[in-house]
Amino acid sequence: MNVMKRVFTCTLIILIIALTVNSGFGLIDAHAMCQSGNGVSIDVFTQKAPFDGRGSNQSSDLFGPQETVDLYALVTVNNIAEDGELVTFVVTGPTGLSNNTIFYLEGQTNSTGIAEAQFTLQIINQTQVFGKWTVVGYVQIDGGTYSDILTFQVNWLIEFVSIRTLNENLTGQQSFGKDGYVGIEVGLKDNAEVGENATVEITIFDVAKVPINTVTIPNFTVPPNGETWYIYSRLHIETYALVGDASVVAVALTQNNTPYCPGISTNFLITIQNPLTPNFVDAAIFLGYVPAMAEPDQLIAIPMTVRNQGTVTLDNLNARLYINGSLLDSETVASLDSYSYKAFSVVWNTTGLPFGNYAITASVQTFPNEADLSDNSYSFTTNLTTPSTIGISIHDIQVTNVTCSKNKVNQGETIDISVTVANNGNFTESTNVSIYYDNNLIQTQPLTGLTPCAEQTLFFHWNTTNVPVGSYQIKAMASPVPGETNIANNTFQDGTVTINSPVSPPPSFPSLTYLELLLLFMGIAIIASLAFLIFLLAYRRRRRRKKPSKKPDYVVLVHPHL
Repeated sequence: MNVMKRVFTCTLIILIIALTVNSGFGLIDAHAMCQSGNGVSIDVFTQKAPFDGRGSNQSSDLFGPQETVDLYALVTVNNIAEDGELVTFVVTGPTGLSNNTIFYLEGQTNSTGIAEAQFTLQIINQTQVFGKWTVVGYVQIDGGTYSDILTFQVNWLIEFVSIRTLNENLTGQQSFGKDGYVGIEVGLKDNAEVGENATVEITIFDVAKVPINTVTIPNFTVPPNGETWYIYSRLHIETYALVGDASVVAVALTQNNTPYCPGISTNFLITIQNPLTPNFVDAAIFLGYVPAMAEPDQLIAIPMTVRNQGTVTLDNLNARLYINGSLLDSETVASLDSYSYKAFSVVWNTTGLPFGNYAITASVQTFPNEADLSDNSYSFTTNLTTPSTIGISIHDIQVTNVTCSKNKVNQGETIDISVTVANNGNFTESTNVSIYYDNNLIQTQPLTGLTPCAEQTLFFHWNTTNVPVGSYQIKAMASPVPGETNIANNTFQDGTVTINSPVSPPPSFPSLTYLELLLLFMGIAIIASLAFLIFLLAYRRRRRRKKPSKKPDYVVLVHPHL
């Protein structure tokens, strides 16, 4: 019986110890979880704002081959930036990438809690880098290791989809007569989440590979997310072109004249018969970046662009913007030349609107015989929600001060104007800053690399030579940055400046050559000499008149009766 009690007692003690140990480990794990949840945080992201991968285990926007990847890791403890912490970036390339499939980078956090590293996607065969890349950032604080995973795809940022030769009926055609035109349709798409700006060059070559004619389409913005956009062109077939097989080649270039992607080409036949003169009509509209989620009670800037993608001038284009089917604003463009565009910024006031999804749609009217109707409207959805849902990503540029060196000047004088811009967000931003007198633009300057919680001051010089006399309100405006929803503080007004009538300039004398100066001095000397002679002769005459006559020393008296 005693033995049974002892066995029972020992078993009970062992169970209690085991439960205590397990409970202790559980408490340690819970403590670690609590520390991780409320204390240490690491967030890895790239330079591709607004789709830069901020947030836990998020993906960044697309990168192109040969592009440099800037990696950032924000380390905080209890939402306070950690300075001097070492961060390791473990980078893994796509499956099948030969060499450098995995490599390590390191950075140290600065006073804002951000560590940096970078590498370039440059491989001998560019397409080897295509695919999914993974970056894991690690930081060790107080004995614990914390991490965040970032992924991104590598592909052509802009990619050609199609090219064909066609006639005025938009029907594909393979032969075109000399001294006429060949019609061309080019399709492109942007694989990223932000629109890319390209210069499109289209050239035709004859059978001897001699370039016959070229058209340049500058500043062609390809809207994002993989939709195909078409450009229509026509090129004249010069009389010196050789009859026979010919080709048309299209390339898309960056601002540095480097290609976004491989070019595209197609063949056609140059003949001596049936020259054509095709023309193409194509109006397009698209919207710039607007955040997918935003807070209500804000002023949200919606960039809207109307573009002529055909070969003929378009008149009276009516662009409209709708929110959930209700007209918000409309703009009319009187005339738009071929390949030109007109950009607007429409402000959507969300004050008082309930939470939920809002369909934003832009449209432009269709024209007779229009080549492509798919680009006459453009739409997406924005969700108005609580700040906690949106997260901590903040884009907010503010113009905080405008100072003029003088408040009253005479017309023609120069006024120095300083503009201070602050970054209230948590992204490094770049924008354009413009100053106005009333609604008249004075000058625009770029502002780049404005870090979070920092300020920059730009200096402008206003020449008032052509400014009418009067008093004017001076204001500065910073263009909204991608992802910025609060644009009310992007404008700052400084008081008035009075322009008075100009001061009459002193009389000016014409410039003379050496010969003219010599003749002038000789003339002055001759005139002075003549004047002196005349004066001298006159003087002598006066002296002669005034000189007394000589009288005799004696007097003869004559008696009157004699």
